[in-house]
This record gives sequence, structure tokens and C-alpha cells, in this order.
Amino acid sequence: MCDDVYEGILEALEYAMLTCQSVNIGLNRRNKAERIEGVVKKVYENSFLIDLEDKSYEYDATFPVSEVEYVEYS
Repeated sequence: MCDDVYEGILEALEYAMLTCQSVNIGLNRRNKAERIEGVVKKVYENSFLIDLEDKSYEYDATFPVSEVEYVEYS
């Protein structure tokens, strides 16, 4: 992922966190496309924490920014 795209995704996640908007995020995890939905709680340098609407999700709600394909505001 190029630096411009990475920075753009970080900005979108930070904006969603500051405005408390629900977001749809497309992930590329282990060569499989996934979609998650929720409210971004914290953005770190290389990852983000999201409060998922689907509470039965299989793994932790912290995801690497490098797996994000898109951020869509709800």
C-alpha cells in the first residue's frame, strides 16, 4: 500500500473516531474480503479499535490499518 493511500485511510478512520460516526470498513484479511461495521473508538499508528455492531465477531476488534481497503461513513 502506498503512503498516500495509507495516510488517507488513517485520516478517514480518525475523522470517523472524532465524529463518532458508524462506518462500514472493507478488509482484506488473509486474502479474503470481509466487511465490518461499527464505531471507531481509537486510532493508533498501525491499527485501530472498533466497537463492532456484530458482537459475535470471532476475533478481537483491533485491526491493522494495512488490511483496510475502504472506509464508508454510514
